[in-house]
Amino acid sequence: DSIPFYNTRSPYTHIRYLQGGLGQQLLETQFAINIKPNWSSGFAYKRMVAKKILGRIDQNDRESDIYGAYAFMRYYSTNHKYEVLGSYTHFQGS
Repeated sequence: DSIPFYNTRSPYTHIRYLQGGLGQQLLETQFAINIKPNWSSGFAYKRMVAKKILGRIDQNDRESDIYGAYAFMRYYSTNHKYEVLGSYTHFQGS
């Protein structure tokens, strides 16, 4: 995935939740806001879960449990000559 950098006048929020029939789940959340006209920041969180289909020990036995989080920032000079993009990403999978 790529990290989006926003230039919005109002806060941006994105929430997506999917539930599968065999225990699969996907959750995506994202929030971005302008702090000043030339400075924006935001964060996002994703989680994906799937239960085992074969060789299950109990009902909550998970095949995969993956999540990621990232924070991002964009700043540019008032004459648009210079721009700074920054991000921090954390990923955990099992």
